[in-house]
Amino acid sequence: MSAALALPAQAALEQAPALLQQIDAALAAASAEGLRIDASALSAFDTSTVALLLHAQRIARERGVPLQ
Repeated sequence: MSAALALPAQAALEQAPALLQQIDAALAAASAEGLRIDASALSAFDTSTVALLLHAQRIARERGVPLQ
């Protein structure tokens, strides 16, 4: 089963540093089965959140970790 990381209801520039740490830690701990980022609770976000998701995609690709 892949690991999961749930995004909060609000993710904006103010939360970006903490979210970056969470994403990097989740990717570092992810097994070959991958990482699933759950954005179902996300109701308010800005471009920094999009940048974080693109960062996650880039790092996952580099490490060969499947990302959903």
